[in-house]
Amino acid sequence: MHSTQRRFNNTAIEASTSPSSEPKSTCGYESTQATPLQSIPAAGTQSLRTLAPQSVIAEVVSGLHNLHLRTFLEAVLHEPLIHGLITLPLVRTGEPIQFPIQVIRRTANTYAMDYARTAQEKDLLTVAAVLWGVRSLLHLSIYGDTDLQDVFCTLIRSPLHQLDDRTCQVSLILRGLIGLGDEESADESLSHLQSALNKRIKGMHACKAWLLPSIQAAIERQTVRGVLHFAQRTAAQ
Repeated sequence: MHSTQRRFNNTAIEASTSPSSEPKSTCGYESTQATPLQSIPAAGTQSLRTLAPQSVIAEVVSGLHNLHLRTFLEAVLHEPLIHGLITLPLVRTGEPIQFPIQVIRRTANTYAMDYARTAQEKDLLTVAAVLWGVRSLLHLSIYGDTDLQDVFCTLIRSPLHQLDDRTCQVSLILRGLIGLGDEESADESLSHLQSALNKRIKGMHACKAWLLPSIQAAIERQTVRGVLHFAQRTAAQ
């Protein structure tokens, strides 16, 4: 994927992706020990402005047990437009710099801890929550009659298709959680999943009813205030 540059509120957003290694596990859960996909610079080697969002992204990705979901989420979060939005510094007078990815991570962790009972459920809820957070941020980069859902689907299409090829069962459930799934196909896949996941799958599908409004509220409270403040400050200069 090529590096891109977009102009956003008079600030250049530039990001690039790095190729991910192909997982060797056929099921995605061969190893229960998650290892970082990115090296995190030692404290003090970079400014907080640069270090903080990259560290958060690395922690979100490496916290997943499923190797295929880790590869998928890393690709999504390093898509140039998405990466630019989630690492946009939110500056407010007298407060530390925050980044949207920090808010997304806190919300995703809360849902995963409160509702997941297995490692696979935790992974799926975490990834779904992060994707809902990303989707709610995309409206900041959309103008005119552009459809938000079309933009979202376009940005995650390639990683999602790769996830389909690597682990169809997990991908079907994730698609259902983010509103892109075929309900009949998802139901048929349940017989092939672990019994613990089967017992909780209805609750996981129900999650999409409250994931969107809850995450949108959290993200928009933080992000819109920060962007408006930045725009006002820039206009005054």
